Amino acid sequence: MKPFLKKVADVYALNEADRLYKYCFVLPNRRSRVFFESYLSDVLNDKHSIFPELTTISDFIDEYSDLVEAGRVEQLFLLYQAYRTLAECDQKQYDDFDHFLHLGDMLLNDFNDIDRYMVDAKELFFNMRNLENIKTDYLSDEQIAVIKEYWGVDKKEVKEDSLFVQSSYVNLWDNMYELYNSFLQALEEKGLTYGGQSYRRVAEKINKMGADDFNFERIIFVGFSTLSNAERMIFERFKKLGIADFYWDFESAFLDKDNKGSYFLNQYIPEFKSIYDIMDSKPTVPNINILSVPSGSGQGLVVRSVLEQLVAENKLDVSDAVNTAIVLPEEKYVNSVLDSVPEMFKSINITMGMSVGQSPIASFLTNLANLEHRKKELKGELSYFYEDVEMLASHPYAVMVGGTGINDLVGEIHRKNAYFVPKSMIAEGGRDLSDLFGINEEEPMVYVERILTRINSALEKDKNNLIERYFVVQYMQALNQIKTVMNRFNVHVEKQSLFFLLSRTMSGAIVPFEGKPLHGLQIMGVLETRSLDFKNIIVLSMNEKVFPTKHYTKSFIPNSIRSAYGLSTFKYQDSMYAYYFFRMISRAENVFLLYDSRVQGVSSGEESRYIKQLAQVYNRGRNHQVIYDYSVFAIEEPSISIRKTDRIMSILNDFKSTEDKDNIRYLSASSINTYLDCQFKFYLQKVEGFQEEDSVTDFIDSSTFGTVVHGAMEKLYGREPRHIDSAFFDRYLRNKNKTYVETIELEKVVTYAVNKYYKRLDESRCYEKPTDEADLIAKIVMYYVKNALIQDHRLGAFDYVASEKELAFNWDMGDGVSFNFKCFIDRIDFVEGKLRIVDYKTGSDDVQISKPDDFEDLFAPDSNGAHKKALLQLLLYCNAYATHEHYADDITPVIYKFRDVDKCLNGKYDIQQSYLNGKSIRYKPVDGYLNDLKNDKFLERIRKVIRDIFDKDVPFVQTEHKNRCLYCQFNKICSRSED
Repeated sequence: MKPFLKKVADVYALNEADRLYKYCFVLPNRRSRVFFESYLSDVLNDKHSIFPELTTISDFIDEYSDLVEAGRVEQLFLLYQAYRTLAECDQKQYDDFDHFLHLGDMLLNDFNDIDRYMVDAKELFFNMRNLENIKTDYLSDEQIAVIKEYWGVDKKEVKEDSLFVQSSYVNLWDNMYELYNSFLQALEEKGLTYGGQSYRRVAEKINKMGADDFNFERIIFVGFSTLSNAERMIFERFKKLGIADFYWDFESAFLDKDNKGSYFLNQYIPEFKSIYDIMDSKPTVPNINILSVPSGSGQGLVVRSVLEQLVAENKLDVSDAVNTAIVLPEEKYVNSVLDSVPEMFKSINITMGMSVGQSPIASFLTNLANLEHRKKELKGELSYFYEDVEMLASHPYAVMVGGTGINDLVGEIHRKNAYFVPKSMIAEGGRDLSDLFGINEEEPMVYVERILTRINSALEKDKNNLIERYFVVQYMQALNQIKTVMNRFNVHVEKQSLFFLLSRTMSGAIVPFEGKPLHGLQIMGVLETRSLDFKNIIVLSMNEKVFPTKHYTKSFIPNSIRSAYGLSTFKYQDSMYAYYFFRMISRAENVFLLYDSRVQGVSSGEESRYIKQLAQVYNRGRNHQVIYDYSVFAIEEPSISIRKTDRIMSILNDFKSTEDKDNIRYLSASSINTYLDCQFKFYLQKVEGFQEEDSVTDFIDSSTFGTVVHGAMEKLYGREPRHIDSAFFDRYLRNKNKTYVETIELEKVVTYAVNKYYKRLDESRCYEKPTDEADLIAKIVMYYVKNALIQDHRLGAFDYVASEKELAFNWDMGDGVSFNFKCFIDRIDFVEGKLRIVDYKTGSDDVQISKPDDFEDLFAPDSNGAHKKALLQLLLYCNAYATHEHYADDITPVIYKFRDVDKCLNGKYDIQQSYLNGKSIRYKPVDGYLNDLKNDKFLERIRKVIRDIFDKDVPFVQTEHKNRCLYCQFNKICSRSED
């Protein structure tokens, strides 16, 4: 099908070639102007005609405007100046610029909309003030955030306190019209304006002009879709003067009232008619393929397959692929797409550019802004939130500014489990991080200038950093612009405000890629497709909430008022993007729509609503059927397999050797469980020495919580053998009204454990009363420990043998299997004359052996990729103790599940094994690992695992069960992390 712009060019070249020089064509954007110029040049090549004027709507407005648009930062300062002047005149207190900044930014959005849509500002502000029974139900999260910033109230207060709304919030609108007028006057005095006001002034100006006041006999508006009221007024005036022509870019397939994409065109087409009919009598219907891809960046590989398929089917010429477009609703995938384009394509044109907001320097400044935003004064000292410090340290630019001391600081945070990082900790150990954190009370401008200068100097040393340096230089130039404006207005801003101004100044800035727009494979964003047509279109990220994206209007004007005054609303945005999509594919022959089918994180895996609407648009009354191709292009990941080289075997043999007494290496129950989980992870940890990083958590992680509970139990019973009787329990428990209550002594034990193992305080401070989150943790630990003591009390008197009993020896298991083994047994005791080995568990570990004949459930994964680690560990401990201590009698294996400890009967924490009772499976307690279980079978399976570990011919293979990779800290190494 002929492209829309070419149809307009052809019809004018055919009918008006000799008069074109008297005409002006106005198009939506520069890219559509370039393509229209190309089509017109081709068709006029033999006609010797003088070329018409070609322009964009924004350039057209600028041409008739007598004012210059001010930058966003200057607008904010002028608005603040107007606000302050009004407050002084009314003898009212006024806020400093830092408090006004976010409020002012949102007000500028509202002023811009009011003018662009030609709304009577005085009437709107009056009605906002008198909105009957003002409630806050209509407030968006964005509005609430600004109210919180400006008035210092939290979200709950905003939602619940109607008096607040009727006073502070309404008072904002009380003087809004005066502020609006003062702001306009201040701009005009300087010969400045802003976008919406420029449109309003030009519309009002043109509305007073006659046909003879223009330099053109005819003005042709081509390819518009959604008009502001100012644009509509301009269109109406030219129509009334009889010097206008209009061409709307649509196909009849989606031009009905049920399609949101036709919402605007159904209004415009009857009102603004075309002189020439360019509609196709028999429009074609695209061949649509919908591809479900279980990956984000992996969609790039599918693009490669699609391009190769199109070439193979002679639907795409690689020498000139200008008729094929790859559309990216998410710009973050531009690199993966570029990497996936086959080498046969010699020419590629990227129109979307690289967003400055996606650059390394942008993310680094965001980290600094977050650090500043969440800092607090605690106990008289400035403190930073640990997550912000960690995020800052993870950025490569942090070392450029602050040196390696930042990594030392993170290590200290982990060791101390610090939730907030005080200023004193930052300076400990000679770390000079004051420049990075800006804690020397210097001017914010000086601080940010130094940050950018240092990064720029560091990047200068490597010629490969040209793009990164370009980004940094852009920010340095923006900072200088802000500095100039600040000096002119004599306004001081805090760091947080300066970061915001920088971000606002750079918003929308891009690094343009060099290319020829009329040659080669086209890669572009959604907005760049306006008015352009392609034979082949490949659209990525066709997911709901991505395309169409979820819209947020940064405005104080509620949606109901916006709708009443004809301002842009959510419905407006939905209709606009629906039009972009259906217009984009309407003239294509081959359309490929890709969406990420994963259900994880914020991704629902749901296809876009537009995909679901395709059948309605193209099947109604037609024989054509939309092709739904749900073939999953799963990227087959090569399984990682590490061959056991001589070097690796040498390291493994250290786990069998006892020659070097000072450097013996041991396997443990945990490492054996790791091997069963993922052999590759075992290899990384035990062979290559990779360690999982310590981290601070928002509250407390399961591992640390378990350590605290273990520590409390060890503190209670001690490490030495002792007889436990009622006197022991009376020290820690009081029976009050048939209910056990903890004593002060038990509180001391729990306090000690929390401070030592969670807060990691020095021994001398371990009895300090816990505060904040530590106090809450202490209460939970107390609940667990007290219930365990109550159950122990029900055992009657017993002999406690040991806590944290260490076993470290070379274990000869027979059949030629021996290795160095080490373990720490949580507890050993004698109850009713029988030895028990007790393992403490604070998680939800399974204590039932479902397959006692071969212990399959202890070694092989279930459907979720998990095996019963706790049971395997406990039976290993029983066998290890019996071997090391030459203990021939039976041993009772016991798991204390602290989560369920209060449900235990008569102090029994038995593990259980299944048995068949008729046709039903039942479970019975395991009183002894020798008499009640087939321990020989268990040892046989353990020996098989150990043989495999040391067998040179058995490689270390990555696990097939991806569920195990979800929280593994090594998943980025093996590419199992989320892409």
